[in-house]
Amino acid sequence: AALISWAAQAAGIDAPRLIAVTDIGVDAAVLAYERVPGRLFTDLPSAIGDTELAGAWQLVGQLQRADIVHRALAPENFLLGNDGRVYLHGLADGAIAASDVLLRVDLAEALCTLALLSDPKRAIDAGRAVLGDAAMARALPALQPFAFSRATRAALRGQRQLVSTLRRELGATLPQIEAEKVEIE
Repeated sequence: AALISWAAQAAGIDAPRLIAVTDIGVDAAVLAYERVPGRLFTDLPSAIGDTELAGAWQLVGQLQRADIVHRALAPENFLLGNDGRVYLHGLADGAIAASDVLLRVDLAEALCTLALLSDPKRAIDAGRAVLGDAAMARALPALQPFAFSRATRAALRGQRQLVSTLRRELGATLPQIEAEKVEIE
């Protein structure tokens, strides 16, 4: 967990900063993170706005460029800080030097999460504005809920058609870009 926190800090990702690590046993340590005052996206009173969407996509883009995967880009891991910036929580289960498939799954999970918090068109449009068309097209073959975190799968249960809608909208929005096939194991 410390390594991923340091990698995120080095990549400039807005996340609670690791401030101390102490060994407490042979294979155990306590990690202390700074507290970022704000509210989780799940605690916001209504759909997230365009500024929050852009901020979340900027974080996802930073993760992608640094080859870091979060593995749980669910609504409860995005925080709107009191300073107006978007922060990422829950990096402990992530990975560095991630494979292309894991990066695509993270991207697809972020798309589903942000669509749940706003709507599919706004999530796609914001992603295209921040990451570009080619980057968003990379999510298309990874829009497979079985590959997402448990929290995102649970959030999708009440929105059975969301993934199909995202596939359709993304395909229609980016018809000139051929979606590559990926094998998710």
